[in-house]
Parts: sequence; C-alpha cells; structure tokens
Amino acid sequence: MKCPACQKIIPDDTDICGWCGTCIIFCPSCHAPNASTANYCTECGLSLKSAGDNPVNPEDDFSYTTTVPQAHETGPYSDIWQDGAELTHPVKTKKAPKTKVPMDEVDTSVNWKKVILAGVLVLAVTVASVCFYTFTTPIPLTSESTAGESGGSAASSGAAFTATANTETAIRSNLIGGGKAASDDSGVYMISDNATLVKMDLDFSNATELYTPTVTGYINLQGDYVYFTDGDSKLLRIKKDGSETKATTILTDKCYYVVVTDNKIYYQNDTDSESLHCADLDGSNDTQLVNDHVYNINVVGDKIYYTTESAVCVYDTETNKSDTLAESKAYSLIYMDGYVYGVTSAYTIFRINVETKSAETILQQAATRLALSDQALYFYGSSAMYRIDLSTKSAEEVFEGTLTNSDFQLIGDNLLANTSDGWYQVNTSDGNSAKVFE
Repeated sequence: MKCPACQKIIPDDTDICGWCGTCIIFCPSCHAPNASTANYCTECGLSLKSAGDNPVNPEDDFSYTTTVPQAHETGPYSDIWQDGAELTHPVKTKKAPKTKVPMDEVDTSVNWKKVILAGVLVLAVTVASVCFYTFTTPIPLTSESTAGESGGSAASSGAAFTATANTETAIRSNLIGGGKAASDDSGVYMISDNATLVKMDLDFSNATELYTPTVTGYINLQGDYVYFTDGDSKLLRIKKDGSETKATTILTDKCYYVVVTDNKIYYQNDTDSESLHCADLDGSNDTQLVNDHVYNINVVGDKIYYTTESAVCVYDTETNKSDTLAESKAYSLIYMDGYVYGVTSAYTIFRINVETKSAETILQQAATRLALSDQALYFYGSSAMYRIDLSTKSAEEVFEGTLTNSDFQLIGDNLLANTSDGWYQVNTSDGNSAKVFE
C-alpha cells in the first residue's frame, strides 16, 4: 500500500511509515490507510474521529523484542545467518510517561568541556563518513547498450545476462513483489518503463508490446496465456504469442496477490474486504475461501500460505480450514522447502518451519523487501540489494542504488531492478548491469 503522506510503497497495514514516520490508521468502512491526524477518510469520506480516538502516538517508542543478539558487530556481512535462534513475536512497548520538571529546578549552566568534546566527536564521525563513502566502490549502474527497434519500449541490445525459465520459488517471490516480470522458455514478459506489457526474447531483444494500456502487475504465465492486472486492478489475459489484439477481462473486482495455477486463480479480492478468493481460469465460479484481510498469497500444492493483519497462516484446500503458524504481523512472505520466509514489522528477516511452527531470525538488518531463488535469498535495504548464498550462507552486496518503491524482480538467479532511470538487468555473478529498455 502507499503511505497517505509521502506516497511511498510500505508494507500492508503497517502502523508507521518507514520513510516519513507518519502514523497510520485504517478506515473502519473501506480499510483505506489514512494519517492518524485525518478527520475524514480520503477514500470514502467517513469521519475518522471515532477511529482515531486512540491513534498511534508519534512519541511512543515501538521497540521489538527478539532473543537474537544484534549481528554484524565485526562487519556488515559477518554472522549473517543466526542458526538456532528463536524468533519472539514482535510486541509493541510504550515509553514510560514523561515527567515535567519545573524550570527553576533545571541547571542551565554550560559545561564547556562537554561542548568541546561533543564538537570533536561530531568532526571525527564526519571524517569517518567521508572516508567510508570515498573508498567504497558501488556496483556500477551503467550500460553500454544501444536502443533496439521496437516501438515505444525498445529492448536494450546489450544484455547483462540471458534469462531462463523461472522456478516456482522465484515465481512466488515475483508475485509477492507485485508480479512485474515473469519468464518461461518462450521469453521474458514484463512491465515496460511506459507501464505497458512487453514480451522479449531471453536475451532481452526483440521487445513486442502485447498490451498498450496501463499494466500494474501480477504477471502470471499459464498455458498459452499471460495473465495480468490493468490500471483498474482488474485481471485480464492475452495470448503470449501476440496473436490477439485485445485482452479478455477475467475478473472485474480489484485483484491483488494474484496466483494463477494450472486450473485455478487465487487472489486477494480488494472489493470484498481483501478476502481470499478462488475462481476458475475463465473467471467463473468465483468463491470466497477466507473471510479475513489476506495478503502475500503463496499457493503450494493443496496449501495456501498467507498473512493477515496480525498472523502468518495456512489454508488447506482439501479440508477448507485455516491454521495459524505464528501470531505476528509479517510482510514479503515466501514459501520454500518447508519454510515460509518473511520480514517482521521491525524489518528483520525470519523463517518458520511450516510443520513444527518453530521460528528463527535469519538477519537482524533493516530489510524492506525480500525475495528467494533456489540458490539465494535477496533483500533490499539502505539503498542497496544484498544476496545471501543459501548453501554457504555468505552475503554480498550485488547492487547499489535507490529502487523505485523497493521494486525488483528475479529472473533465475539474476535481478531486474526498477530505478528512477527505468528497469535495469543486474547480473549477480559478475556485477554487470544494463538498461532493459532504451
């Protein structure tokens, strides 16, 4: 969702924007996010005075307790994987009430020794910062490629890597991240810099626009079709080979977290209070499965892993029953090999064993977005992308730069990064990068 103040993309149903610090409340009628100071909902106009009677206090200290000590004491990549550590579910704790002291009891004299010492410390920190940024070499965000010959959204002729068909893990990661790109043996399908649906060869050449009106995401490749959402968040589909000039509307309600399997469509129905729905591939037999606010949908066989406003859950399509894996708010939930990985409200990375429901913290570092391939875990934080090798558990920075809305996608074990300058390909093996479109 977007912060009502700064309009940055933030995790669904978070209480405080991590970008600007705005405290957020949700409309009890339409569930739209609003600043806690708002008197009326910006979406439906409902009075928020009752909803804001007990708003989040900007002066409250929201600390999150875990049993894991702070990592990286000897460097940014040391002891990254916290083996055996247990994750304690986030608990908000407030500061003790402030005590006002009469001004006539306050010592207003100046301690010049402390003032001088503070000045020296500030100077030392400034010099250290300059040295750090001077001698740190980021991965270059450059391209020597030239423009292709496709109208409107030409593909770059110089590829940083050759794409491959995505694995189920990478597909789930991309869909949780908005579904801006997908790949199979027939090519790469993604949203262009102009917000159109484009198909390219696996070397990112020969870009062809399949759908020119605005496309927002949730690209799913299934059979002969590519499914996607349009500017109104309706679900559409069109032939992958470009033989159709008009897309077919499949679902008219607002759709998010769309997952298309070989026989069903699972999605969050935003029109129906963000509940979990299921429909046939042509949009028929649309049925509500879970009557709750559902996010981060992962379909794995007959199980559907998802998050709510306060828990990590699993739904069994055989028994039509839900179970709670953890009583904790989480974001970027992704299933792989018997675990669900995610990001807590404190922006730390965790994983939960779906059989035993035991949890552990992987990384105590600010992460706003998570993704998984079969080889590595990726996360974005502090204006850089990092890769943790799942076999060696070693980490490295693979891309430095600010992403638009923390937006990136996986193609195999390589990246597509959305920057203010458009989409870039990033080869995680050699660090080379190239613009996708010229």
